[in-house]
Amino acid sequence: MLTTGCSDNSMLESDNQTGKSLSMDFSCYTSQSSSTRANSNYLIDGTNNTTIPNGNSIGVFSFYQGSAKWDDITYHVASFMNNQQMVASTSNNTVNFTYSPIKYWPNNADDKLSFFAYYPWNNFSNSSFGIGIENIDDESKMCARFNVNDNPSEQIDLMLSNLIKDMTYQNTNNNGKISFVFYHVLSLINIKLSIDPDMKSVAKLNINSASITGLYNAGTCHPSFDASLMKPKFTWSPYFKSGTSSQQYVLDSNVLSSSTSNQTGNTLLMVPQLLTTDVVFNINYDIIFIDSKGNEKYRYTNNEQNVVLRNSGNITEWLPGKKYNYTFTLGLKPIKMDAAYDEWSNSAYDADIKNTN
Repeated sequence: MLTTGCSDNSMLESDNQTGKSLSMDFSCYTSQSSSTRANSNYLIDGTNNTTIPNGNSIGVFSFYQGSAKWDDITYHVASFMNNQQMVASTSNNTVNFTYSPIKYWPNNADDKLSFFAYYPWNNFSNSSFGIGIENIDDESKMCARFNVNDNPSEQIDLMLSNLIKDMTYQNTNNNGKISFVFYHVLSLINIKLSIDPDMKSVAKLNINSASITGLYNAGTCHPSFDASLMKPKFTWSPYFKSGTSSQQYVLDSNVLSSSTSNQTGNTLLMVPQLLTTDVVFNINYDIIFIDSKGNEKYRYTNNEQNVVLRNSGNITEWLPGKKYNYTFTLGLKPIKMDAAYDEWSNSAYDADIKNTN
């Protein structure tokens, strides 16, 4: 958790007598859309959810700086808001937030505040989402520590906001409203299966099991600002605490089974990482041959494939905020036959035929 301080900011609390015109409001939008194996309650997939879903929460940190600028301070303390839960009220892709106690802008017009937010809000006391927001290296640098849920259906779409620095009521230009921009910081991995085109009219797939092994299951995200692109960038270090590089993620075989040539399968929301040769897609499947009415005729069972993802295509790394689609074409190894011929000689089959009449 970000360092809490003892700065005297009581004049900014909701019991202050400052007029409501100086109350502090919040809104947001997401920078881009990154579907539906991962937790649909928290996934901003760009289709079902294009921004923070109604009723979900973000966590906000705010830093009271007095008249000093952010870049001139070496010790930043989130004394004004520290993991403040804010509940989204979403309508027509417009998001506003409610929170308590209401905060107010400083009476001194030159006093500055800076803001940082993340999604979804996590109660750090029980860490139900595996999220931690902390100061590391020195007190001026924030990071997000994250553990990926073992169950793909419970994985969440971790997003971090831009850092909004040196704000006063006057420079919001929006009646005191702070608007966050959120960025996807995980990698979205989508698995699709396709039956061999030569077989799709006569056969279908049955998936017995599927998994990806050899992945890092935890990491630390370090936000910074890319001056050349004029936007935040997010750098991940491989793992922390209980993180391991041998995690297995079991996919839902029912979702992956299909009788069609194209099937959207499972979605994983993963810590960005380099792909080693240990990262392998493992699948066991049956090929079921059918007649013209779709009835099973016979099947080939327990076909196994183990595909090293690094060797498939040109993707060697999963980057933050990127979506990767893997399509695997499955079938059977056909029986191949070669044939040759030579001149047919009848020289050994001479016979005398006599007319006996």
